Amino acid sequence: NQEMAKAPMKLAMMPYAEVEFIKAELLKKGVIDGGSSAAKEAYQKGVQAAIEQWGQKMPDHYFENPEAAYDDTLERIMNQKFVALFFCDYQQWFEYNRTGFPVLPVGPGIANANNKMPKRFKYPSALQRTNLKNYQAAKANMGGDDFHIRLMWQQ
Repeated sequence: NQEMAKAPMKLAMMPYAEVEFIKAELLKKGVIDGGSSAAKEAYQKGVQAAIEQWGQKMPDHYFENPEAAYDDTLERIMNQKFVALFFCDYQQWFEYNRTGFPVLPVGPGIANANNKMPKRFKYPSALQRTNLKNYQAAKANMGGDDFHIRLMWQQ
């Protein structure tokens, strides 16, 4: 939607929906106590917050739809978190690289990445020119300056 892309926006650094999806993930993984019912509650709060952050009303019976209902999987949590993070800088990409969700199509539309989803940004050419010694040290430490070299937090 071009009108939405051009409109001035108020952006949150960490929207409430994201906080709830983080809680849902931690509950799902057992990192914090509460179990599946608490994870479901956090998931539902995250979905509702994501809808309401755009000024929309939460539809009645929304979670009766099997595609939206909590199914006790990390994939469902991360799919909804991906949607909730629309217009939140690179956070969707970071979450995808961290968890592998959502499952995204790859193909020839991904420039300079050999039809694979990039794992990291390459160092900018300006940095390479102006800080060559440190660039070369970082490149050697990582095993290269390539789109597909994984960072420590990536799946």
